[in-house]
Amino acid sequence: MGYDISYHAIGKDEISQWYFKPLKLAQKGDFEAIAKIAREAGVDEFYVEKYADGFRSALQYGTQGIFNKTHGFHIAVAQGYFREYFYTRGTAFSFLAAQSFKFKPYISDWREVLPAEFLAEFSGQIHNEIIENYCCGAYLNADNVQKLLRDYEADGEIKEAIDEFYAQNLPVFLNALNSAAELEAGLLEATEVIEPNPIDLNRSESFSNLFNCDTQGALIYAEIAAQQIGEAIERDKAGGGVRMVRENFTLRSVDVAGGSSAIEADGDIMKASSENSVSCSGDTIEGGSENSAAEDHEDETCAGGEKSLFGKIKGLFK
Repeated sequence: MGYDISYHAIGKDEISQWYFKPLKLAQKGDFEAIAKIAREAGVDEFYVEKYADGFRSALQYGTQGIFNKTHGFHIAVAQGYFREYFYTRGTAFSFLAAQSFKFKPYISDWREVLPAEFLAEFSGQIHNEIIENYCCGAYLNADNVQKLLRDYEADGEIKEAIDEFYAQNLPVFLNALNSAAELEAGLLEATEVIEPNPIDLNRSESFSNLFNCDTQGALIYAEIAAQQIGEAIERDKAGGGVRMVRENFTLRSVDVAGGSSAIEADGDIMKASSENSVSCSGDTIEGGSENSAAEDHEDETCAGGEKSLFGKIKGLFK
């Protein structure tokens, strides 16, 4: 399925204010006090309720499991209720750091960011990078955000590597980085907080406030997806079969007129469904925790409530 990456500007104090303080309130059953935090920040009332209700799921995470798939993912979701966040398809900073060791020093150790009280109780795994879908990954603290910007502007190896890695997504990443710098905040990456539908962006879904997501990255994703689909259709008409080219992103399912046909994607032959859905393989990571934020939030954030907003969302991505 590939990765839907989002970048969230959030400071160390805000991680406590927007997540760990409400978590303590939830443990006491005081969900009205949680709602008050969002309400006082000017969050729309619909999302005030979603924000508060989300902590009913957070109560299930416990003190074990994988931080990135539970509390960490929820931190990214929480940030999206309070301010703008940014989307890129497939381009995570932790992937860049895995390719080049020179970027690892910019990544903060989560154990130096999280509240001491939480760390004293939590005995699960904590990773400083993306490990699979539906999780948080690297966190760059405020100082490292500023340093990365300075190093990028120095126009050396750092700039060259970032430009090459982010490619068409570069403007979005730089906007996210500059947003965090202006706020004197850190920058958190996560996966699948928002899941754009590149064929119909108005059917995109978010675990957080979809309206707070900057639209540029989704538009880039949709534009390249449309280009690939067009090329695939032309090749299919020519009788040469269809080979989908993967660049920093993968399509999940694409509705293509013309009936069922075999599709070659990254070396694998896949059959189009009866609904003319063309599947394209991606860098999917199998497995996952039974106690994941994505699973716990599914009923509250993807099914029902958020989908009822799609009528309002039409036109957002024009």
